[in-house]
Amino acid sequence: MNAALRFSLFRCREEKPQPLCVTGCPRSGTTLLYCMLRYTVRNYEFHDNETPEPSDGVITKAPHAVFALRDGVRAIVMIRDPREVLTSIHGKYKNAGYFVSAHSCVNSSHKGLCEWWTAIKALPDACLIRYERLIEDPRGAQAELGERFGLEYYAGRHFDEFHEMPHAPTWE
Repeated sequence: MNAALRFSLFRCREEKPQPLCVTGCPRSGTTLLYCMLRYTVRNYEFHDNETPEPSDGVITKAPHAVFALRDGVRAIVMIRDPREVLTSIHGKYKNAGYFVSAHSCVNSSHKGLCEWWTAIKALPDACLIRYERLIEDPRGAQAELGERFGLEYYAGRHFDEFHEMPHAPTWE
């Protein structure tokens, strides 16, 4: 067996990195961060659809994945100024006025948010990233996440250039 084939077989048997979950409240920047990661990270798999079950070697952004997290799963938790969340409008819903209302946050979502936050706090390796920091210092956030989670980046690809990646059809 030649050396290249042996190396290829060895790489296939290597352990995949631990799952990584991008999570956060609605309008907190999870999709933005996921797109940035998808453009820059090379040692993980990404899916066009949100996969709720974390698996080795995959970065997921499914909102409820945090409840399926098991030992060894790490999370990036996006947080954003609540005033910005309340006024953030999704481009897909320009005429429908899609936004997260204060009434919804306080009344119908409170229990779910409490359960979500309890699940986050129970994780041994959750990293909080502020949306505002991601916007103001994308390369700094990229470096921090790379060091924290052992992410391998494609040479010359940076968070502030993610818009060069083609969009997945399910996100339009």
